[in-house]
Amino acid sequence: MSITYDGFHLKPQATDNAGEHWKTYFYIRDKCKVGKFSELEELVPHMKRNSGYFFWRATTDLIGYSGSWNQISSVFKAFNSRIDDKDFQYFFASALGASCNISAVQLLLQLHRSADDEESRHQIENHLSFLLEEEDGPVWDGADQHLEFPDENDVPYRLVVDREPYFEIVQNALANLAHTQVSGPTPVYNGAVLDISFLSRRLHESLLADDPQLGRINRERFAFEAATGRDTRGFYNENGTLLRLAAAGIVEDYFESDDSTKFRPGQRYFFGHPIPL
Repeated sequence: MSITYDGFHLKPQATDNAGEHWKTYFYIRDKCKVGKFSELEELVPHMKRNSGYFFWRATTDLIGYSGSWNQISSVFKAFNSRIDDKDFQYFFASALGASCNISAVQLLLQLHRSADDEESRHQIENHLSFLLEEEDGPVWDGADQHLEFPDENDVPYRLVVDREPYFEIVQNALANLAHTQVSGPTPVYNGAVLDISFLSRRLHESLLADDPQLGRINRERFAFEAATGRDTRGFYNENGTLLRLAAAGIVEDYFESDDSTKFRPGQRYFFGHPIPL
């Protein structure tokens, strides 16, 4: 059966024919939707046997957005032997970023140091920025690159990534969080304490202001969906074009509901349920 990824509201056409790995995913996802997160790590053996793009995207998103830091870091360790794999780097960068935990920064840098693939490296840099920067800045811009030409004529040139200056930029941004008294397990986003209510207002403003930071808007859309349980598939048309007014309307419906008053700063949620720190 063909399954396309549709966020946390993904539904296969016929679950009975979806295969063992997808059946387990749907079972655990639906448990998480009602605040029961204890079985998340049972996805690991299925992830080791199913390398499909949509399955890895679905599982790493679920682990990242609904897992505690202990669960997320435990799953990361389970795949430590794959740290040089570009697909693992790409997908798990999202899971680490979704944790909103400052401890994720060092693991993201560990992934970056092993990342030869440019797309995976940019994914890591983007999620570092979402954690540490209010707007797209030097962390988002990523590591500089240059071509190195060897003296020997028969040796091809190579692309060199200037990681150390970039890592210093990241560490400085992380140190700046200490000045805001963010420490330990307190969840962070955009260089400040995570606040779902503030994130929702910012997302709404960005949609109406024609904000060009599309990567940041999509990250906030997904965080909004994960925390509130709101279906955000209407943010985009079938071609992937952002529908700003329709998207703003989805957020406005949330503002007008009773749900909008139940989220407190410094707490992660999945479908309205607090996630253990």
